[in-house]
Amino acid sequence: LQRDRERGQTQLFESMGPTDGSGDDVALPDVAAWSESEQLAHEKEALGLYLSGHPIDGYRDQLEAAGARAISSLVTSEPKVLVGGIISAYRSLKTRRGASMAVLTLEDRGGSLEVVVFPKTYDRCASVLAHDRLVLVTGKLDKDEETARLMADAVRPIETLTGSVGRTLSIHLTSARHDRRTLQALATLFQVHRGPSRIRLQLDLTERTPPLRVRARLKDVRVRQSEHLVRAVEQICGEGTVSWT
Repeated sequence: LQRDRERGQTQLFESMGPTDGSGDDVALPDVAAWSESEQLAHEKEALGLYLSGHPIDGYRDQLEAAGARAISSLVTSEPKVLVGGIISAYRSLKTRRGASMAVLTLEDRGGSLEVVVFPKTYDRCASVLAHDRLVLVTGKLDKDEETARLMADAVRPIETLTGSVGRTLSIHLTSARHDRRTLQALATLFQVHRGPSRIRLQLDLTERTPPLRVRARLKDVRVRQSEHLVRAVEQICGEGTVSWT
């Protein structure tokens, strides 16, 4: 509009003004903002795509910790892969013998993939298969220059990620060796390795009489499970102070 004004251009109906003779702005109702999931659903309905994000984004750290692959990274055939995404298309079928199976399209932020669910897998996973459902699929990937197809061995709700990667990082410290600087170094490290796993911290105050043991479960800070994180914690706290439980 600003460029049009600078060029002296006007719109066809601009000079007509309001039809009711008033120049007041339209009063909009005061309504609650959409949730993120509602906004994404409406974007998909109106535009045919997700604009401000993707439903899978909320599980990014958990997917990475579980070893799930992005669809765009699947470049060759593999005997077993784990992929997370949303079922954007779903079609149930019957085999020649009358057994139920399904073909679905799994979509993540970077691409889409055809998934074939044969009868044996379908019998176990039928309740999970639904349009717009977030799922995890494990199976064999067949890919050539023109097509890619995942033969599903298992399909499960993405919410099961919480249980499968929900291990706790346990750190055991003693006051004789560690002080506030240790805790500050750990806090910085946790920010770098943010993820789905909980942290439990135990501090033995050995200089007190009698000695006191303090345990804390951090609620607002979580980390991504990895060997690199364990080594980094041991560099700060010493060997034998950290474990996954």
